[in-house]
Amino acid sequence: MAQTTSAKNALDCQVKLANASAVLKDISGSAASIEPTLAHELGMARTGDSKWPLRLDGGKDATFTLNVVYSTGGDEGLALLRDWWFADPPGSRSIEIYVPDENAGSDLYYGKVRIGNLSFPLDYSDPNPIAVTAELAVDGPWLHTTTT
Repeated sequence: MAQTTSAKNALDCQVKLANASAVLKDISGSAASIEPTLAHELGMARTGDSKWPLRLDGGKDATFTLNVVYSTGGDEGLALLRDWWFADPPGSRSIEIYVPDENAGSDLYYGKVRIGNLSFPLDYSDPNPIAVTAELAVDGPWLHTTTT
């Protein structure tokens, strides 16, 4: 097989997160990374006739680790995440991830997510920007399409 000519990097990926008014905001300028983990649950059984397990398809799940830069902008990643975490109740919000960008032919992953943990280590000896990590989990189906 010939070497691929269609590899992509994450430099131009876009992440959009809904604010409290359900308006999607592009947080790519303050997002450092997002790591989706797509899980497919498998059931397993063993019978006396085989040493090998039987596997059955189960449900699906997805979680995300979203890293943003600690910043003071009102519509940037930290402000949206912090306001969401402190909301009572936080509820679910829409998120869209475009790979490699928002242009036609790109992959679009989208759905509703809920915020879990929000952490930002404050290391007095580290001169780098503060990294804020949000743990998100899907709330309903996680979908994929190609942009047109």
